[in-house]
Amino acid sequence: MMKRKIEPIWKEIDYMQIYTKMKKEHNYLIKVEFKHMRDRHNPLYDKAANYIYYMQEDRDIDIDGFSQATEEDYLEEKLKKTNQFEYCQYLTYKLVCYLDSYCKTRVKEMIAEFAWEDTDLVYLVNAYRIFFYNLAQVTDYALRHVNIVNQEER
Repeated sequence: MMKRKIEPIWKEIDYMQIYTKMKKEHNYLIKVEFKHMRDRHNPLYDKAANYIYYMQEDRDIDIDGFSQATEEDYLEEKLKKTNQFEYCQYLTYKLVCYLDSYCKTRVKEMIAEFAWEDTDLVYLVNAYRIFFYNLAQVTDYALRHVNIVNQEER
């Protein structure tokens, strides 16, 4: 859109979606099913939670003097080369831990779909069957249901 920021059309727009064109024949989808009661015992979930904790506390140096960001980069590269499903699972855990820590929103269940291109780029293309509750309102036990669907995939 070639509109100036003072034009009235911008007051009517609620959100904008970014569309990334990918080669359909050279990518495949990886589906990750997240369930908090099951996955919170996974060692990758603990690593993701620790990384988000360090990011939230604005600490980059660990007790041993190693940089948490360097350790994170090494883990991601290792997972990306050895096991693509675990890499996508780790990205899902980081997303869930981020929502838990920063937004005070506990995700109980979610299905996330990642597209993996032949150039080793990974995109979160779809997330659906998301059940969550707000941690700030602990008395509210009702789970809410949200459906976020990439319309191009339908």
